[in-house]
Amino acid sequence: MINAAIGLGANLGDPKKQVLEAMQRIANHDGITQLEASRLYVTEPVGPIQDQPVFINAAMTIQTRLSARELFDILKALEQAMGRSVSAVRFGPRVIDCDILLFGDDCVQELTLTIPHACLEERAFVLYPLREIANDWCLPDGRSIALLASLCDPQGVDVLEEEVVCE
Repeated sequence: MINAAIGLGANLGDPKKQVLEAMQRIANHDGITQLEASRLYVTEPVGPIQDQPVFINAAMTIQTRLSARELFDILKALEQAMGRSVSAVRFGPRVIDCDILLFGDDCVQELTLTIPHACLEERAFVLYPLREIANDWCLPDGRSIALLASLCDPQGVDVLEEEVVCE
């Protein structure tokens, strides 16, 4: 069994409901056992498209007997089943986004799959939820999630305190 971390986010429709539903679907999938799930976080958009609703983000840790590619394919199928368009704009609004952040000590560099997830070490919206549940986990290069999160500016990343519905 491999320990893996998954990041989730949404900012269209009812993002809180969609992130929680995606976590449940992942946890219920054959070959996957959920270890822990973070709280939900409200985060500001990051990247070139700033004119969009805030995101709800979370992280979960799992154990799996699946390969990284099999897990990736399951996550992409889940996104489509939940209404995410295959042609969704990169960094744009989305119904759901599920990314493999870490997969054991594996490093994967393929056209459609990069592990550890690209720019993980720069993204507070990923690191803060991940630190909550995998503080002592490390990237394959030895840097800990705790260290990386401590180096990220927390501005625009807050624990969800109330109901947030985005359009």
